[in-house]
Order: sequence, then C-alpha cells, then structure tokens
Amino acid sequence: MRAGLRTQQDTLDQIALDAATAARRIGRSWKSLQDSTNDPLFVAGHPIDWHDWQRREDYYPEGVMLWLDIDGRIRQQTGGKKSLDDVARGLFGIHDGSRVTVTYTFADVCAALDHVAPGDWATLLRQRLDRHDDRGLLDGLTRGGYRLVYTDTPTEAFRQAELDGGAIDLSDSIGLTVTPAGIVRSVAWHGPAFVAGITLGARLVSVNGKPYDPEALKAAIQASTTTPLDVACEANGRAQTVRIDYRGTLRYPRLVRIAGTPDLLGQLLAPLRR
Repeated sequence: MRAGLRTQQDTLDQIALDAATAARRIGRSWKSLQDSTNDPLFVAGHPIDWHDWQRREDYYPEGVMLWLDIDGRIRQQTGGKKSLDDVARGLFGIHDGSRVTVTYTFADVCAALDHVAPGDWATLLRQRLDRHDDRGLLDGLTRGGYRLVYTDTPTEAFRQAELDGGAIDLSDSIGLTVTPAGIVRSVAWHGPAFVAGITLGARLVSVNGKPYDPEALKAAIQASTTTPLDVACEANGRAQTVRIDYRGTLRYPRLVRIAGTPDLLGQLLAPLRR
C-alpha cells in the first residue's frame, strides 16, 4: 500500500481480515502469541485441522494488531512527530548498505522503542505476548481511529481471499468454510457448526430440504433469524441431518471510522515520502 501497489481501502479491508482472524482464535486460552513463534520448529510443512484451536503461526495476523497499537501509541505520545518508521530506522538501519546479518534481542527492540518514545515497552510487550485472553487485542484499531464491524456484504478483499482459498468462508457466522462442491474445509472450534456435529471433510448434501449450493446455504443463513437452519451432510459413510443453532445473518469483517477521532491508521498507510 505505501509503495502504491494497492489502494488504502484495499489495505484497510485486508487489516479487517487479520483482525477478524485474530479475534476468533479461542486457542489463545492455552497458547500464547509468544508460543506461536515456535510453530515453524514442529509444524512446518504439516497440515493442521483446527486452526482456531491450534492457532498456527498467529504471529502474522495478531502481530499486525500488536504493531498497529504500538505505532498508534508512538504517534499519540509524540504528537504525530514520530512513528514505527523511526523505530525501524533505529533497529534495522544501523549499518546501511551492509549485507552482513545482524541479530537483535528483545531488549534491543525495547531500547529502540524507548529511544523514540520513552515508556515501559517491555511490560506492554510481555503482556501482549504472554496473555491468554484477548484484552487489548484490537486496541491498535481503536487507537488508529477505526473499529472492526461485521456486515452482510463482503469486501473485495474478502472475496479475493475466498477465491484464493477455494472455499466459501462462513467462519464469522455459522463457523465453517466449505467448497462450492459442499466439502467442509474447516470448522470453527466450538462454533455453531462444530456444536451441531459437522466435522472436517463432511459433504453438505442439502440445506433446509433443498440441494446444497453456496447460494442456498447463504440464503438459509440470512433467514436463520426466523427459520431454523437444518443441514443434511455425509461423513465417514454416515448420513445425518443436523440443526445449526445460529440466529443471525451473514457476517463479513470490515473497518469503519470512529467519528471524531484522528485517523492515525490512515497516516500510517499514507504513501512514503522520498
């Protein structure tokens, strides 16, 4: 975005996807963000089945939320004179032009932050890295002047993510992703579909008595406030019809501005000055 490769709105919509992904990771109750950095040591190249619970490599989407918060804190503390860019220059720009690898430590990161905006960064980072609840998770959005909402219309970034993944993403409504052919790709841990008994690899056969297709399923979800959602599926040679206890509508994440607040996130995403 800052290099001009995509629009600011596209970037905001992608951040909304990261925020929604981080928000539904209930595996945080047992696995901290710090722990997720160990994932490449033992799960690299291996598929996992329960992303919400196993929370594989969540330092990517949740890391975005953390550093958005830190950038906002720096901008607020310095009256907009400093940002995460200044921290990056101090931490990574120490030998400009050199190709020699230089490692850094947690203390180095805290020192670089403190040099730009003095504060107890070590405590903040340790809280966010080690905690097992979602306190502060989306503070960076709020601090940046935005909030995460869900609407019944997907953003273009969401549609593209579905195309790239080859599945209809209903993670934030009934809690599953499913291919156009009806094969369940993922199930949200303890989500409505999970509780109903739908499992990975099941094939959806019908929705409310009508043959399954993605649009029929979406229509049934939209009508679920007044009409029960009954899904017939097959798994492991066994057919069953389950009722998904969901009374809502389609839910797709997006960011909206918080009226009357500075657009710090917009400042962060502004094109780089030369």
